[in-house]
Amino acid sequence: MSEPQAEKLDTLEAARNQLGFAYKTFHSHLDICETFIGKALADTPPENYEALILAMNKLAAELVSAVAEFYRTTAAANLTATHARMMRLMQKTKRQESNND
Repeated sequence: MSEPQAEKLDTLEAARNQLGFAYKTFHSHLDICETFIGKALADTPPENYEALILAMNKLAAELVSAVAEFYRTTAAANLTATHARMMRLMQKTKRQESNND
């Protein structure tokens, strides 16, 4: 495998790893929320369930919004960095090919 191809694979692997990290982070937040919900349900008397449900819905909406923003900014940064690196690799490959001719 040529050096530019190896660099391209490394770049793609790094982007994949970053997306995997974002996925794990999201699931960690979900686990925390599930623990919080379980504790809240255990500690809330049945007559207050309606208020608890409203609070949980608000928390869920905020979490979804925060996660969406996290993914949007992370994905944009990753794509921009990956695109820039791929463009540099393509230019390097073209220079090497023209030097070989």
